[in-house]
This record gives sequence, C-alpha cells and structure tokens, in this order.
Amino acid sequence: MIKRTVSSKTFAFILAIGLFVIGITNIGNTDAEFFGVGSTDTRSVDENAAVDTNVGSAFALKNLCFDPIRFKFPDHKDKFKYVVSEDEAQINYSVQIKTKVSLDYETQSSYTVTLIVEYYDHLFRSWLEDDRVTVTINVNDVDEGNTGTAEVSTADALPTVTSEERERIISLLRLDSIIFNELFNTSNDTHDWVELRNVDNIDVDLSGWRLFVTTSEMIDSFEFPAGTVLPAGELLLLLNTDPNAPDMPLEASEEPSYHYLVDATFALPQEDFMLLLRSPSAWEDSAGSYLFGQPKSPMTVDFTLDTAWFRTKSTALGHQVDAWIESGYNNGLGYDENASDTISLGTPGYPHRVRTGDVNSDGIVNILDLVLVASQGGQTGISTADVNGDGMVNMRDLYAIASRFGDIAAAPSAEALTSAQVEQWLKLAKQHVSTRPIQTSSLEHEFSYERGIQVLEALLGRLRPSTTVLLANYPNPFNPETWIPYQLAKASDVKITIYDGRGTLVRQFNLGHQPVGLYQSRSRAIYWDGTNELGESVASGIYFYTLITEDFSATRKMLILK
Repeated sequence: MIKRTVSSKTFAFILAIGLFVIGITNIGNTDAEFFGVGSTDTRSVDENAAVDTNVGSAFALKNLCFDPIRFKFPDHKDKFKYVVSEDEAQINYSVQIKTKVSLDYETQSSYTVTLIVEYYDHLFRSWLEDDRVTVTINVNDVDEGNTGTAEVSTADALPTVTSEERERIISLLRLDSIIFNELFNTSNDTHDWVELRNVDNIDVDLSGWRLFVTTSEMIDSFEFPAGTVLPAGELLLLLNTDPNAPDMPLEASEEPSYHYLVDATFALPQEDFMLLLRSPSAWEDSAGSYLFGQPKSPMTVDFTLDTAWFRTKSTALGHQVDAWIESGYNNGLGYDENASDTISLGTPGYPHRVRTGDVNSDGIVNILDLVLVASQGGQTGISTADVNGDGMVNMRDLYAIASRFGDIAAAPSAEALTSAQVEQWLKLAKQHVSTRPIQTSSLEHEFSYERGIQVLEALLGRLRPSTTVLLANYPNPFNPETWIPYQLAKASDVKITIYDGRGTLVRQFNLGHQPVGLYQSRSRAIYWDGTNELGESVASGIYFYTLITEDFSATRKMLILK
C-alpha cells in the first residue's frame, strides 16, 4: 500500500513537470498564432444589418495542447458577441464574431474589440492568457435616404443610452402631432398592430418618419414610405396582416380602414418593449414598459399579451401607465354599432367612440347616469363612471354628466358646485325610485340606485351649512387682491360692506338673493381688488368688512400692506 502511494505521487510529480514545461511554452505567447492572424485584424459590417449578422469570417483555431481553454471578450459586449464551434475529435475550434444590435454608422462608425483565449494551468491552478487578437470593426455607411438630421439615427443606440440622454429624449417628446393611439400584441406575433392618431389640426406628411421597437436585447425600426400622409384628426394603422385577409379580425368591419400600412415583418416583442416615434425633426411619442434600460417601473404601462390597449390621455406620455386603458377589442366587436362604449373601444383603424356620459348604456344621458356616478364616488381605476377619464370618480364626473342632459338649465362649473344644483339632482333622481330601483352597468356590476341618492344627499349636506358664517378673507394681509368667503344656512338677500379704520364706507357689494350654500372658492367668494367705489386704489391700513343678511350680521377686519 505504501509503495503504491509513493508510486502515485511520483507519477503525479512527473506529470506536473510535463505540464509545467508545456505551461512555460505557453506563457507570454502573444504572437497571435492561435488565431491564425497577427495581433490585430480588421473586419466590417453594414449598418442596420440584422441582429446575429456575422462580422467577417470566423477565426479558425487549433488547440496545440491538452489544457482546457476558454475565451474572453471584454470590449463592447452590448454591441457584439462571439460564438465558439468545437470539433472534439480534431481538437479544433472556430470563433465567430456576431452583432447583438443593429448598428448605426452616424452614431459610431468604428469599434475595437479584443478576443482572448486562456488555458487552465494545472500546476498553478489558474487561468493564464495564451493569445489575443485586437479586431477593428468598421461600420459600412448605407444610403438610408432622407431621414432628416443625424439625431434621428441616435435612436439605434437607445438600449445603451445614458441616463442624461434618456431624460433628454423624454423631455423632447412633443405629443402635439402624432401619438400612439391603440395597440394589440398577440402571443404568436400574428395580427399585431399599432394605431397612430393625428392630434394636430393639419395634415401630417409621415415621409421619413421612423417607428422604433426596442427591448433590452434588440432594436428594430420601420420607416414610413414616401407619400404617407395622415389627415388631421384621422388614424393610421400599421399591421402585419392584410385587413382583407379572411382570418384577420378587421374583416368583421363593414367598411375598410381608410389609412393603413401592411408590413409582414412588423411584430411587437413578447417581452418588455418600448415604441418610439420619431419625425425628422423631433421625438414625437413613446409607449411601452421597457424604458431605455431602466428597471421596470410601476409608472410604466404593462401591455398584456392578447389585449388591446387604448390611449385615454393624449397629453400624458405614452409610456406612463395612466395614459392607457384596456380596450374591449375582441374579434371585431369594435364594429358592432349596438355595442356599448365599454366593449367597443378596440377599433383599429377606425375613430374611437368618445365617452358620452351614458354610464348605463341605455342610449341617453340623464339623471340615471348621474346617480350611478354618485354611487361609485371615490373609486379609482378603469370605470364607466369615470366620465372625464382622470382615473377617479368624483364630483367632476357629476359635472360632466349634468352638463350633458337637459334637466338642468345651466351646466355646473367644476369650481362652483352649489347646493341648489345637487338639490335639483336629488329631486329628479327621487322621481325615478319607483321605476328604476336597481341599475346594472355594462361592466356587469350592480350598483344600488338608492346608494347613489345617499351619496347625493351626503354631498348636499356638506354644501348646505347649518349656520350662516362670515369667514376670514384670504390672503390677509394682501396687496391689492383678496377674497371674502362666507356660508349661508338660509336663503337670503346678501350684502357686504367695507369700511376703513375711521368708519368711512369704502365699497359695497349688493349680491341680491343667494341660495343656501358655501361661498368659499374664488369663483364664489366676494372678490375685492382694493379699490373704492370710484375705482381708486385705497391706502395701506386696517379695513373692516361686514356680511349682512335678512337675519344675520357679522364683521371682521383685514389688512392691506403696500
């Protein structure tokens, strides 16, 4: 046993000496014989070439020793990669440099990369460099036609832009001409489409415009053909299947889309992506969950596969989550004229139906819609009761409803909701209690009609104070403008008088008969511009103002500082 152990150690020592000699012959061997070329080499590739394009021919290598080998590629890993092919029988290798993104000549015309081969030295138990070659890769300039300024081409490098460049791009988004309006990303890349909308009041020539599709791994672009014009207010559909194809959902429509472009190669990625629309002079809009290399953010919309998405806010940046809602597009339902608004949002290539305030989808905007909105007060997110599309059901939606039906003479103001208006709404609503006790919305959720009335009654309670009060003016001190708020518990003739410190009358406001309510906002409180009855500015000092009703009087003081 001992002899065998000694023999094994002796054999290991002899083997180590042999490996050491081989290792010595490899150390410092930097004449690039391993790669079959000198220590430098030059290759070229066309700009806009597809991802995984070979950069020149492969390096044919032959391993002259039995040590394990590995390759390193430290430079420009975001733009290039290498692929190793191995023939174990002949101990031969080949290394092929490939592109990882589509390159742009105007952004960078040349790159320098280094290929390094290392072997594992058993004696030192470490990886040692065997050989390296420095490769210059020139990007060939390809005639792309008139694409505007060189700034357009910088989008080709979007996956690796700096944070400063990213913020600059976002800050330059215009949102005043063409925007992303709808999109549909299928799980099999067939029937993908993106719809653009002209929000300008003039026709827009899209010749030379480019649509970029970027992910963390790739970038693709589509250039709009010369002569592509999108009229003011109209839509343009970019899709990968002819709308007239029998298996295309658009075929369900009675009339063809007026403006569409078919590109069989167009597809939206199955991973997080970003769409960027670029005119020859500016960044126009964005959409997507991938924001130029940033970690996924809850502020960016997540476009679920097999779901159509509609742009609800044309003024919000297109990559922001609050700019989009799920559309009801499904196998042509968008073309059913009898369908409600909530399931007819998905209308690729066709004008989208504007929210009308018909919350219960009965074909008319009336008190029933208003009560349904009241019953959902305070809710957030996607809802038919969110009439103005701001993401929350609140009093502004009540104003929007009330301004669209004829039971109230004057449309209420968002800044001046009055108890008289709510009282009239309640009166109208209670007339329908016996005939419409329960309402069911088109979203298949039941809302209690009585609950809507309770909300309106509570709102009326807040707008109808229990006591009459003269409140402190604001601002105070002031120069020269101030507002004098008050509240009335009982309808009455109202007068406000202003006196100076000596008791001399300066200004008087005869407001006439005022209903019960709060007069506190700037649109309802008394406005004084610091002038007397003759329109002359008054001097600095203390002034007194008095509220006089049929059964109430109160005085407070205020200060003008000039």
